[in-house]
Amino acid sequence: QAVKSPLMGLFEKRRVKKFFEFLQSWKNDEPATHQDTMKTVYEKFGLEPGTQDFIGHARALYLDD
Repeated sequence: QAVKSPLMGLFEKRRVKKFFEFLQSWKNDEPATHQDTMKTVYEKFGLEPGTQDFIGHARALYLDD
């Protein structure tokens, strides 16, 4: 849904898509996939501050809310 959001421009949507693909390859039991802080990871993907905020809030939600 985030990629379909009108809140992001075309280029930002491409960066977010790559970010989400990166997250899909994350494995808790493999330290090699543990890159850096989230700030560093956001910067690596060039995500805008508004997008970082959007993702941060979405991650904080619970499925049973």
